[in-house]
Formats: sequence, structure tokens, C-alpha cells
Amino acid sequence: MHPGCAFDDKSEWTSTYSDDDALIKYTNDHSLRPIPIQEILRDETLKHPLGMMLVAPEVGQLLQMIIRAINAKRLIEIGVFTGCTTLGFALALPE
Repeated sequence: MHPGCAFDDKSEWTSTYSDDDALIKYTNDHSLRPIPIQEILRDETLKHPLGMMLVAPEVGQLLQMIIRAINAKRLIEIGVFTGCTTLGFALALPE
């Protein structure tokens, strides 16, 4: 069991990130638009022993879309792992 984790079985944590499902794999392959630094950070985060805590890419992109849709000017994120989601939030905010 990882310190601070609620599950003994790592598979419980990876289910939202898994692209084993054909529909999720298709939608991720055809709809995600990460910039190179996001891909690098995601790949490095997944190498971490607790990398399964990473937000699924489609969820991160949905959150970015919501930030743009509500025309958010500021946001606060409480609790950061490696900053993947925070980077996405920053990219969604206006200049």
C-alpha cells in the first residue's frame, strides 16, 4: 500500500487513466490536444510511484474547456501533485 493511498490495489487508481477501452482510446487519439510540455510532464508523472494519481487527459481537457466556457479570470487549485492539471488550468486562462 502506498502511503496516503486509500486502495491497496493499484488498478483501482489507474482505471480513469487507462486507454484499454477502445472507445476511450479512440476519443483520446482523435480529440486530445496537449502541447509538448504537457505530454512530457504527463510521461514523467506516470513514471512516479504514485503516478496513478494523475488526472486522465480527457478529464484535464474537459476542465480546461469549462474554464474557458465560464470565462474564468482566476482560479485556485488546492493540492498539487506534479502540476499537470495546474498547467492545463494556466493554459486555459486568458493572457
